[in-house]
Amino acid sequence: MGIGVIITRPEDDKILIIKENLSNESIGKVAGMYCLPGGHVYRGEDVAAAATREALEETGYHIELEAVVGFYQVKGAVGVAFLAKTTDSAPVIKNDPSEIASVEWMDPRSVLDLPTRSAVKEAITHYLNNRLFGLDMITIC
Repeated sequence: MGIGVIITRPEDDKILIIKENLSNESIGKVAGMYCLPGGHVYRGEDVAAAATREALEETGYHIELEAVVGFYQVKGAVGVAFLAKTTDSAPVIKNDPSEIASVEWMDPRSVLDLPTRSAVKEAITHYLNNRLFGLDMITIC
């Protein structure tokens, strides 16, 4: 399962977007494409913990999950998108340049015009339309 996180910051309406430096045709990822911070859930890992881990690994930001944005099917795989806010007060953007070309805060509406996967555009559109679900939508058994 894949995860993506729409990360907001309290002081404005921007979201954190990454620009990919690697391609992975099996999931429709192309170098130069804009994406949400995210990745894969490890076997046995809690989905929410995976979202928090991936956000920190890819951006350097600690986050607090606020909502489920939705579930999306990408090339036969299912992914979940979360909404989160940063809990860090100082900008600490970091990334692995071999995987990620850049990390930047952007207006979510402007991301819709950039090259990105359809699931990213759908998740951002759902966020902009306030189509959100409680975190209790995901039950850990």
